[in-house]
Amino acid sequence: MKNVLSLQQRIVPEIVELLLKRYKILKCIYYNQPVGRRALSQELDLGERVVRTEVNFLKEQGLIEIYSTGMTVTKDGEYILESLEEMIHEISGLADVENKLKKILGVHKVIVVPGDIDEDITVLKEMGRLAAAYIKSLISNDSIIALTGGSSVSQVIDNFPKVTKENVLVVPARGGIGRNVETQASTLAAKLAYKIGANYKLLHVPDNLSKEALGTMLNEPGIKDVVQNISKADILIFGIGRADEMSKEEVLKNLK
Repeated sequence: MKNVLSLQQRIVPEIVELLLKRYKILKCIYYNQPVGRRALSQELDLGERVVRTEVNFLKEQGLIEIYSTGMTVTKDGEYILESLEEMIHEISGLADVENKLKKILGVHKVIVVPGDIDEDITVLKEMGRLAAAYIKSLISNDSIIALTGGSSVSQVIDNFPKVTKENVLVVPARGGIGRNVETQASTLAAKLAYKIGANYKLLHVPDNLSKEALGTMLNEPGIKDVVQNISKADILIFGIGRADEMSKEEVLKNLK
């Protein structure tokens, strides 16, 4: 497949560009459905005329349906998206990037998602879907899953498929932090447990305690039990955060 794609890019590069554009449009509809043409145009930063032309093509091919409430992707459209994943990976050169990162980081597997999250929010949703699918393959009976909070981890939980394993336990890997309760570790732990039919325990500890206060709270039986479960976790889901945002936070801390 790689050789065929290479030849296509050299002889008829416009076909590859058109493929990528239509794939991006179909994927955007899938993650935002039902969605109107104007909203789709703004989401993709494409002219409404271009969107109208491509949407009509996708409709003729039976890949989307258009209703008064907006556009949705059909079962055939979902199949196309799934079938094209490997090809899009090859076209974008992401397989080579993944292999290089595996060697540099010394890890078993790396999955790189195509796109720029600063320009296309569906990239974050796609990351969540692929990460959730991979994590599912790691879960076994009696697994303990620990997770942190944040928008990236939240997308993973939102896209988590059904799991048919027994005696799975989900615990937060940290206490509460920030003002957004929806993306805090305890909230996401409970949400994941509900989605996969697992048990869960919460960690009722603020994330910004002093060492002295934290040491006292860790002696509480309920908190001590959760911490012990965290230390026994065989799966850890965490977001590393953005370097630019973390550096700004560090600067603000030093200024206080």
